[in-house]
Amino acid sequence: MSMSGLELRVNEVFTSRQGEGPSAGKEATFVRLHKCNLRCVFCDTERALVGEPNMVVTIKQALTMIATSWMSVYGASVNKRLIVTGGEPLLQRLAVVEVAKALRPEWDVEVETNGTIFPEGLEDCQINCSPKLSNAGMRPGARIVPAVLVGIAELPQSIFKFVVNDLDRVKEVEGLVKKVGIGADRIMLMPEGADVETLEQRSPQVKKWANERGWGFSSRLHILGNYR
Repeated sequence: MSMSGLELRVNEVFTSRQGEGPSAGKEATFVRLHKCNLRCVFCDTERALVGEPNMVVTIKQALTMIATSWMSVYGASVNKRLIVTGGEPLLQRLAVVEVAKALRPEWDVEVETNGTIFPEGLEDCQINCSPKLSNAGMRPGARIVPAVLVGIAELPQSIFKFVVNDLDRVKEVEGLVKKVGIGADRIMLMPEGADVETLEQRSPQVKKWANERGWGFSSRLHILGNYR
């Protein structure tokens, strides 16, 4: 299919800074795509899950929106970064691939995913994979696809973020890491919480669990109010 025949179902395009993961704090333009194949009880972007998208755009229109949004905040910076998020962006994988192809290598491209769909065609992008644990409130067969996680773990620029709220969830991560074969340098723990008070309360303990296992820790700066 040609690029002109593809469309993106988009909720919003905005420019701010990355709120979590290894690129936290870095300047970025975000494209938030509509719809998700999971329903996590702690989801902080429910507006991306239901109803209709705010807009349906062609690849060309999306590229113009991305460039315009970046320029309006950061100008002609050479350190351009696009983060494709959702929802679950890989439900629209073919269109995301075309956007990434058009932007690289001038832009660094990160794709957020829940790890249930393999990011074919995006292997040279940074894949931020956040597999959902039992605290997401869904059965394992819906939220964990081992073969996909193994494939993502083999990609050169993949990292894994796990949202935890207690020690049992950390042990759950340990089991999944062993099963999939994820290197310690690619693992980050994040505290579960959709508000500042909860994150501040849980962060010290989650950081301690991460340090004890040689994993990384990530706060959630967009929820803490540092960034949008």
